[in-house]
Amino acid sequence: MSSFADDRVLHAHIECSQGVSTYCILEAALSIARDLGAQHRWIDELEDIMPRIFPGMLKNCYLRDSGSGKVAAAKVDFIPRKIQVYLDALNNADQNLLLSPWVREQSKAVLRELVDPARPAKADPVSFSVGHIVAALWCLDRLRVRSVTCSPVPWSSKPHVSISPTRLLRQALFVGLPTQFDAESYSKRTTGDGLALLRVLTGVARDPSKPISRQPPPLIMRASAMGSDDGSADDIIQIGLTVGELAATPKTDPEASGSANKLWETDNDMKQIEANIDDMTSEHLAYAMDLLLQEGANDAWVTPIVMKKGRSAHTLHCLCAPNHLDHLKKIIFQHTTTLGLRVFSVDRTALKRQVISVQLDSKAGDDAVDVKIGLLGDEVVSTKAEFDHCYRMATRTGEPIHKIAKAAVRKAEEVFNKHGKAPSTVEEASSPKN
Repeated sequence: MSSFADDRVLHAHIECSQGVSTYCILEAALSIARDLGAQHRWIDELEDIMPRIFPGMLKNCYLRDSGSGKVAAAKVDFIPRKIQVYLDALNNADQNLLLSPWVREQSKAVLRELVDPARPAKADPVSFSVGHIVAALWCLDRLRVRSVTCSPVPWSSKPHVSISPTRLLRQALFVGLPTQFDAESYSKRTTGDGLALLRVLTGVARDPSKPISRQPPPLIMRASAMGSDDGSADDIIQIGLTVGELAATPKTDPEASGSANKLWETDNDMKQIEANIDDMTSEHLAYAMDLLLQEGANDAWVTPIVMKKGRSAHTLHCLCAPNHLDHLKKIIFQHTTTLGLRVFSVDRTALKRQVISVQLDSKAGDDAVDVKIGLLGDEVVSTKAEFDHCYRMATRTGEPIHKIAKAAVRKAEEVFNKHGKAPSTVEEASSPKN
């Protein structure tokens, strides 16, 4: 779940004029998490799930560097294996619900970009960090990033004395990305896994002819951070990661704006997709619905229907912004058995929302739980604790989940009443005020 004040799908722009690597993107995303007060929780979860996703494949897995004091420093070392081994592990992670469908599919797409068909089948894989790839995507998923642009990547056509398979593959990964000629040394700092990650996130991997904007689109900025890849003084890569809403977002309903405090927000040009399906199991439908939510849908749901000849069936519904329409239609066709879709425009009215992360004392130590608050103007009209956080705490402590949820809601209401809004960090939410 995102640590921003609501669950809107966000856009990320990566400034990579000095080169790019997955390590840089991971560090920048964790820096945003630090500003949101969620960094320690994210790191705890990553350090827990990585060995479970890749059993027996890790040499090191830590995202805290006690020596330098940099909490965001990350190191995930793998025993070298063929890329197919990692792909199989990611498929098994789906069965164990360790990764969201978006993270799993994007991670697999990045690894496939790193496969060079010209190399012998028995050759060792090119140098890359699968741990940093998965962790970076996991963090972007938590930030609800679903679209990405990037600045031109430094590139050089300078010939090299020795041409290795890794260098040839790296040069091929530039194809389709915006580039700028680099007469300096920045192009040497860009890593193959960083290029592969950019290709997948920007959509170049799916469609190499797709034009990629060299400038970020108009954004309502939510957060921004820098990430660097530690190396020698001459080889440090530094990137910028900016996350925000695309500017074409909710307009305020004029009928609800009788005062300076708006009662609610209205999206006047949402799209609703519907598909009638009579030959899929409920488990497969649930997977398709989860995938739609992961890929940018504002909402997805299923209703039971009766079709001709009395056949029991379901209608899959999906609500989304216009810029996600084509991508979500493609997902429905790929992951369901429907032969056709209905698409129509709808208006959507939504309460303003805030998310408060509160710390609860438990037998296993402090646990953070997100609580979503719905506001009608300045009045709190709904509160709900994040189920996944309550579930994780309940399984660790053995405490009843409904008691955890009630305690989280009660503490969030206390915090909101004290601050008049959601505080910016977990620490602010949990610290006593004199």
